[in-house]
Amino acid sequence: MKKVLIITYYWPPASGPGVQRWLKFAKYLPEFGWQPIILTVKNGSFPAYDESLLKDIPETSEIFYSKTLEPFTLYNFLRGKKGTSVEPGMSSIKGKNKSLYQKIAAYIRANFFIPDARIGWLPYALKEVKNILKKHKIDIVITTSPPHSAQLIGAAIKEQYHLPWIADFRDPWVNMYINQILDLSSRVKQKNIQYENKVLRLADMVMVVGNSMHKEFTPRNSNTYVLYNGFDTKDLPSLEAKPSVNFVLEYVGKLSPVADTPILWKTIKELRNSYPNFKKHFRLSFTGMISEPIKQSIEKEKLSTITSFHPFIPHQEAIKKMIDANMLLLIIANTPENDRIITGKIFEYLATQTPILGIGPIEGDAAILLRQCERMPMVDFNDANGMKKALLTHFDHWLKHQNFSLKNTNNLHLKFSRKKITQKLVHLLDGLI
Repeated sequence: MKKVLIITYYWPPASGPGVQRWLKFAKYLPEFGWQPIILTVKNGSFPAYDESLLKDIPETSEIFYSKTLEPFTLYNFLRGKKGTSVEPGMSSIKGKNKSLYQKIAAYIRANFFIPDARIGWLPYALKEVKNILKKHKIDIVITTSPPHSAQLIGAAIKEQYHLPWIADFRDPWVNMYINQILDLSSRVKQKNIQYENKVLRLADMVMVVGNSMHKEFTPRNSNTYVLYNGFDTKDLPSLEAKPSVNFVLEYVGKLSPVADTPILWKTIKELRNSYPNFKKHFRLSFTGMISEPIKQSIEKEKLSTITSFHPFIPHQEAIKKMIDANMLLLIIANTPENDRIITGKIFEYLATQTPILGIGPIEGDAAILLRQCERMPMVDFNDANGMKKALLTHFDHWLKHQNFSLKNTNNLHLKFSRKKITQKLVHLLDGLI
């Protein structure tokens, strides 16, 4: 069996889209003749954990752990907290309400850790790679980012061992939205450009999650391919939704301050004031890590009585939430370069066949994906009428067909199954060696 070394910072029991992508690839690779060897961190900084994901790790894989130096330990110490866990978006929040420690952390994060705050993993990872190569004959190395410091690990391996190397980008690097928010010095911006160019020059192949990134990277590496994130059909044993006495608009996942959508909250308020049935039956639900500024924005429109916030739940339970919802809320962060963002959850949203209210750039990669799957069009951040029409269309249908959720019956979404995308990956791996 051929062996691929996958170097990923995010790995179970950590949770999130960064975990799912390569966990699912690793899950299905053995079926196609590839043994995944995993290198990850043993003391990393993660916003959430999900022990249930451990069941997807294939028995044929071998996992190696290396130490890392995390600045979040110091950051938490300054806040009076223990450990290395990090709140999502902690260094990117702007505004008057930031504490002194948050301001210090944001400045240090932006200008002292290049390309990111996980750069302390690099020397330990390279030391462990040496041990792995003594034990295994590795055919291909794959590094996945963010954190983009993982790509520097791949570049060092390429220069030292000359193994075939694939650089996988789940998000942009230089054009990543957080770099538009952080106060980066000109020196740091230039260093990031140099690092990105080096990685694209040295990598034998580049993989990205969307078409915009493909267009951005292809001029610098002609061997660039799109492999979507997708969804795992085995996570969807049933699409039967439980009956509901209220119409629930559900958001599942992480929602940072840059995803606040005040016009949506105002629209919901206006619909409640104009339609008695909407006021009686409409509910707003959030499951996952929702930032305080968004909660405050919702409260400002006096929607607290119809809004519920639920903590992070295991992945399988999150899927059930999506299935049971009457409509799913998808928000693309309102940031520069957001047309290239395809959130990991969009594929599971599509797979559940629950109607989707998508808010974001109407010609972005996510909008194109919705059109391909014959879903309702993406609605612009400022299009109150579009939001109103989408909500009323599905609410009125639900009202007429009580406890029946309008499902999308076409099978276009099936091409995004994790196993089928792994087949595409295997085709690329076999071609590279």
